[in-house]
Amino acid sequence: MRPTTKAILTASATLAFSAACAGYYQATEDTLNCTVTDKRQVYGMDGNVRAYQLHTADCGDLHVADVLLRGAWDSIELYRSIEIGKTYEFITVGAITPTVIAAESTS
Repeated sequence: MRPTTKAILTASATLAFSAACAGYYQATEDTLNCTVTDKRQVYGMDGNVRAYQLHTADCGDLHVADVLLRGAWDSIELYRSIEIGKTYEFITVGAITPTVIAAESTS
């Protein structure tokens, strides 16, 4: 069976989009030193956790989420390990609201 033009174009577009996302997450990595002042789970209409958020004194709001393109898929454990009142060195990706993919306590 020969692949159709539509299937080839769809596959090409998917690959191009994936490469662009990988480049975005690679290019926007940053290291931040922040003191966590609060953290919360955001729930959706269905009652399930939709997002994990950290509030910090010196870095603003941060998200904790899985970023599969960066090999970060343990966001729940990462979120649970972060304690209010402690200072961390966060590795983040993303520009608008940084997403934490790793954290190490410095205090």
